[in-house]
Amino acid sequence: MVRAADIEWQRMRAGHAARFSNLAVALRELHRGSARPLPCGAGANYVSVSADGGYFTCHRTVYDPALKLGSVQEGLSAAARADFLRARHVDAQEPCRTCWARYLCGGGCHAEVIAAGRAGCDYIRGWLEQCMKIYTRSLSERPDLFERTVVL
Repeated sequence: MVRAADIEWQRMRAGHAARFSNLAVALRELHRGSARPLPCGAGANYVSVSADGGYFTCHRTVYDPALKLGSVQEGLSAAARADFLRARHVDAQEPCRTCWARYLCGGGCHAEVIAAGRAGCDYIRGWLEQCMKIYTRSLSERPDLFERTVVL
C-alpha cells in the first residue's frame, strides 16, 4: 500500500485527481482532523443479524457467542452493546492506550484483532506514517485537493 500510495502521489502531483480510495480517504480524514475511538460502526451504528435471528456486532462476528448482542426474539441488549463498545474503545485496549496512531486507526478491525491479535499494528502505523508524509506534501504542493469543490 505504501508503494501504491507513492505512485498515486506522483500522479496527484502531476495534477490528476486521486483514484486510490485508501489514500484519498486518509488524506481527507487527516485534513478534517478526524479522531476515531473505534475503527468502524460495528456494534455502535449497526449490527448484523444471523440467519437464525441472532444480533452480532458485525457481519464478521456472526455466530461468535462472545459477540452476540441479542436476538430478534429477545431484542437487542443495550447492556451487551455498551459493554462491547466500552471494551473496544482505543483508550480501553492494550497496546492502543499508548499508541500514537490510536485515534487514526481506531484500534483496528474488532473481528481481526479478536481472532489474530495485534500482528497488523506495525503495518497500520507504517501506512499512517506514509499518509501523513503525503498529506504534508500535498498541503504545499496541491492545496487545491482540499478545497470544497474538489473531491478526493
